[in-house]
Amino acid sequence: MTLDTPGTEAVTFEGVDDEGTSVGLVPVGGVSASLPGDPATDRGVAVRGATGGLTVGFDVPGDDGTTARLYTFADGDWTQTAAAGLSATVTGTGTVAPFLGSDTGGGDGSGGDDGTGLVGDGTVLRVLSTADNQFDYEIVVEGTAEGTATDTESADSGDEVVDNGDGTVTIRGSTGSNAGDAFEITGEIRSIEVDGVDDGFRLEFGGEDVTDVVDTDTDDGDGDGDGGSDDAEPSTLRVLSTADNQFDYEIVVEGTAEGTATDTESADSGDEVVDNGDGTVTIRGSTGDNAGDAFEVTGEVVGVRVDGADSGWEVLLDGDVIAAGDDDDGDDGDDGDDGDDSDDGDDSGDSDDGSADDDTAGTGVTADDGLLEILATTEATFEYEIVVEGTAEGTRSDTVAADSSDEVVDNGDGTVTIRGRPATTPATPSSSPARSSK
Repeated sequence: MTLDTPGTEAVTFEGVDDEGTSVGLVPVGGVSASLPGDPATDRGVAVRGATGGLTVGFDVPGDDGTTARLYTFADGDWTQTAAAGLSATVTGTGTVAPFLGSDTGGGDGSGGDDGTGLVGDGTVLRVLSTADNQFDYEIVVEGTAEGTATDTESADSGDEVVDNGDGTVTIRGSTGSNAGDAFEITGEIRSIEVDGVDDGFRLEFGGEDVTDVVDTDTDDGDGDGDGGSDDAEPSTLRVLSTADNQFDYEIVVEGTAEGTATDTESADSGDEVVDNGDGTVTIRGSTGDNAGDAFEVTGEVVGVRVDGADSGWEVLLDGDVIAAGDDDDGDDGDDGDDGDDSDDGDDSGDSDDGSADDDTAGTGVTADDGLLEILATTEATFEYEIVVEGTAEGTRSDTVAADSSDEVVDNGDGTVTIRGRPATTPATPSSSPARSSK
């Protein structure tokens, strides 16, 4: 039914509850002192006593590219309708009027932002990764949002919806590696930002591709739009041999890495950079005989491991040594004697190496009542020291057991230190097992 009311006189309907339902035109400027924007019409439609719900629609021609949005005034506040288009259903009492996209008044309107024009009523928004990547996203909705599940995606515990207290909510989350998240939206999507990638993602709203409304925030902070990770500048990482030796290395970077060349070193075809799918990459390679490799990294180096040489190597970041071999020939006893990985080039190349303010990034190995075995594979004798953030105790496996000379010391800061020396026999590799949990 279409109702024309050229004047302010009300049209009254008989209600089944013996109360009349009235519809009339009122000046928009007289509804409240604060408006959510520039009125698209001089008058709004005032509805009273609509017990069954009355739908009011407007036909507002576009003007200079502006977009009209429909608001309802009830209980002292203007609220944008969640329904698409310029129609709203009023139940009870309220005044409906369209406003242009530019916001001039106070109120709790759009704050001067034109928004995306995407309006949902329980509509599913899917945030999809289409590549081996990882990215964060932030979506502002004027209305409500909640995590949901489709046949292929669902919001997880790391995603959140925060009520901003002004009629909007902010969805924050992360995804990647060809996976995705899903949310149910009621209201208008005001903005969508993706941080960490320029491509390799897609957004679908109500089954339609709406990726073109996304603001990729990879140039945030420096304004140079170079598409890098946040605003970090690439650094040069060099892995150098300083002796007649040969060793393998593994370096973990929280960010990105790629092979490069300096005046004296370059990565070769045997070196590789592997995306771990969690925002980190691992560089693996080998070098020796006073040569070296070079990489361009963006982000933080969080782990260095060298296998095959206790000394005669260095890792430099922009010219500063961040890890180096033990040139004292292993006199502290913790390096072992033959450069085997179990002594951990880790210990000499671990992050307590060169970065003075590094508070130990850890190994990334966690367990819940897991079995840790320290194996001797030769007749050599060595000592070990292992720090666990959690608990540990000596135990027995099928072949070996911790003995009375092994100890677990509580450090009083939530960590324990395991110290010991496995006995060895020529015939059978020996170990000291311990259970650890975090």
